[in-house]
Amino acid sequence: MEIHFLLLLLALLLFLFSVDRNHIQVGIFISALLFFGVAFILETFRAPSVGADTQVYVNYFQDMALEEGFLQVFNHGRFEPGYVFINYLFSRFTDNYKIIFFAFSTINFSIAIYFFQKYCNKNFSWVILWLFYGALYLQFNVIRAGLAVSFSLLLFDAILQHKVKRSIFFYLVAISFHYSAIVCGAVFFLRVPLFQRLMKSRILLLCAFIVVGIFMNYFMSFLPDYYLSYYT
Repeated sequence: MEIHFLLLLLALLLFLFSVDRNHIQVGIFISALLFFGVAFILETFRAPSVGADTQVYVNYFQDMALEEGFLQVFNHGRFEPGYVFINYLFSRFTDNYKIIFFAFSTINFSIAIYFFQKYCNKNFSWVILWLFYGALYLQFNVIRAGLAVSFSLLLFDAILQHKVKRSIFFYLVAISFHYSAIVCGAVFFLRVPLFQRLMKSRILLLCAFIVVGIFMNYFMSFLPDYYLSYYT
């Protein structure tokens, strides 16, 4: 528990250096290095008992090493194809689950730093929200959903840059790690002229959201039964 309080103190320190008018670069660099270093180690080298389903994912990865046929691994279990594929790929080289956790942490941290640094104008001030909002600990508790959220950030980035093909690619990648990412497809409507006109009228926009809410149960019914709990 003490290490998490240390992480909180480092996040506060990094936040203060980031919003300081003097822009002390040495302080920002050292506090960022310490914060991300501690957070990365915590996520990568945690015990299987840390996290909601971590032990399940550890067992899944170690069992994957026993599988021989590539296509066979997609025919059983409830995990999405992207997550299955990356587990199969790493299991060809090692049965040490910390190696694949290292890869997951690298993906999550790299994308978070890229995205938030790009759209935040106060250096690393965003880390305090990243920590308090629970985005960091999401990666501890629900690995597949955490990866889907990371790739969804790249989807949002591509949408903001008007990169249609790239946005579709990252949308499909996010879904391949967790089917609940299908709801992120709503961001594509932001570029539809009709929706842009709706955004100019609060009443019409409210009505649009009500209609979406009414029909959301119908749309979510296309997901496998197991994933409906994420929506509810």
